[in-house]
Amino acid sequence: MEFYHVLHQFTHKSPSERMMLIVTHGLIELMVNLLAEAKLKNGAKMVAERQNFSHAIKLLILNEAGVINDGLYGHLDYFRELRNSAAHSVFFQLAQSDFERIDRFLSDSGPVISEWSGMVRFNMFCSRTVDSLWNAHTDVFRNTLI
Repeated sequence: MEFYHVLHQFTHKSPSERMMLIVTHGLIELMVNLLAEAKLKNGAKMVAERQNFSHAIKLLILNEAGVINDGLYGHLDYFRELRNSAAHSVFFQLAQSDFERIDRFLSDSGPVISEWSGMVRFNMFCSRTVDSLWNAHTDVFRNTLI
């Protein structure tokens, strides 16, 4: 019975936390790769040799090189951890502590309506995560993603 519940999360028409995380993270990985290629001396090599340079390593190098600041690095690394849990756990659900962290991020990045449901807040979290990375490097993304 639980298997069908998991399968349903991947195929149901309304988005689930798991699907939102995986799809949003896919876009973030693409953006991080573009950023590495544009801003790091050996960025193209890092992207081409993905077995040697995981997403976590790329984030760390971009942070150490000063391309992404500590706040954005911490947030993107947390998002990566959530995505890993969603992708590798049979049963995935955000915990109350995740929603508390999401709410802190949302309140730091713009208005939050207290009546928003958990899923609406989570969708905003995903959207604002992409927005934060985009807005920090519009020079790179405007030329490659538009």
